[in-house]
Amino acid sequence: MAVAREQCLYCGADLSALLPVAPDARRHSPPPSPAALPPARPDRVLVVVGLDGIDQARLQAAFGLSSYEAGQWARRGGYQLHRALVPADAVAERERLAARGIAAFACDEADVRAAAEPEPAVGGGFDGAFLRVRTRGGAVVVAAAELLLVVKGPIAREHPTNENLRFPRIATLDPGFRFHLHRRDHLRPMEIDPAAFDFGAHRAGESSLLEIAGWIGALTASVPVDDGFRRITPALAPVLPPAGAASKPEDALRTSALPPPAILDNLAQFRFYSAWRGAVERQARAR
Repeated sequence: MAVAREQCLYCGADLSALLPVAPDARRHSPPPSPAALPPARPDRVLVVVGLDGIDQARLQAAFGLSSYEAGQWARRGGYQLHRALVPADAVAERERLAARGIAAFACDEADVRAAAEPEPAVGGGFDGAFLRVRTRGGAVVVAAAELLLVVKGPIAREHPTNENLRFPRIATLDPGFRFHLHRRDHLRPMEIDPAAFDFGAHRAGESSLLEIAGWIGALTASVPVDDGFRRITPALAPVLPPAGAASKPEDALRTSALPPPAILDNLAQFRFYSAWRGAVERQARAR
């Protein structure tokens, strides 16, 4: 078979899908758009398990883990996404785990994916009692009494591996950070990005991350705070510009025909983690 031909020399089969891709085209090809990715299944349920207080032997027997893995789960504790199942199988799995003394929560995947699209807080300040922020929908005042949960975690950012060995990429990207404020009466959490937050006259310190962390720490003294995302291995994906985002003026001055370097991060992974963690917290409070 000659892969340089569009049809097989012997049988005439279409070989266009097997033709090699030029290195430059492969390196600069755009990432797939979210619309091209498989949609969430409305009939699927995410099963989340609570690991606090569960000993290694029980975890090993319930989940078929090795002794080492069970020990890691026991030391980690907290909540862990276990499986995605159809509702009937999710009920059976919850009953099986309950019989072994392990709490399990079933969260509709459609609701979790909806909550994985947070409401960005673009600016604001803290007056000692209330967090007053600006969102795209207007001004919002957040009180401690209406908070259900705070999820926070680091965002890993990298350039893809450069296939051009003659010009290896040595520059690194600064990591990011996110805070998610889950409110009792809102499915979608409020997201704060310290690097893109407009403090206005409220800025007191040098570090935007430490400043916002101090605000949230003072506001959420009696609110659960989950920072377990920092222990999860990052799953990096291409960073796509927001829909309808305006181009920067400097883009018009770009003289190179090559696209800007691609960036990978695990922001989507963090948002999904925060979404199912918020759903579990609502169920735990209801119980």
